[in-house]
Amino acid sequence: MESEVSYKATIYSGARFGRRGAVKLEQNVGKPSRVIHIRNIPNETTEAEIIQLGLPFGRVTNVLVLKGKNQAFLEMAEEISAVAMVAYFGGCVAQLRGRAVYVQFSNHKELKTDQTHSNAVRTNPEILSGAYRRADY
Repeated sequence: MESEVSYKATIYSGARFGRRGAVKLEQNVGKPSRVIHIRNIPNETTEAEIIQLGLPFGRVTNVLVLKGKNQAFLEMAEEISAVAMVAYFGGCVAQLRGRAVYVQFSNHKELKTDQTHSNAVRTNPEILSGAYRRADY
């Protein structure tokens, strides 16, 4: 069954929700999908760093890093894993190499990576399974 729900993440600035001057910001994170779009990534970000963002939420099945556009796509095995990731990063700021990145659902239902494309990064299956330890990359 396809969901027609569009999720919004509510982010509060300020140390506490009740603090005077706290500002409520809403970010439209889109319609649920197994594919997650990550924006504003640093140029030197590796695919392993992108994968590490998703591993706490479930199995990552594919990754595509578009270095020239400072974007990445992460495909999760289950939609519920993607929903958990987007919800989590809707409540706190995701960071890569000290830079805030934005996590939202992609319009794509799955990633079809063409490895001949110059921006596509070939994915090592061991990285997707989480078999690499942090020191290995």
